[in-house]
Amino acid sequence: MAVAFAVIALAGFVVIQLKPADPLIIAGVLTAAATLLATIPPIIRALRGDR
Repeated sequence: MAVAFAVIALAGFVVIQLKPADPLIIAGVLTAAATLLATIPPIIRALRGDR
């Protein structure tokens, strides 16, 4: 859960630092954050040995 908050906070920081005129970059950052959040649970399950 802490990792998810860190990723969301980092994505929010990057979006705030960018100009609102860069919607493609903002969309890319948010897509990357969503991808990272989607890959975390399977990795944790694999490390724990759960199926």
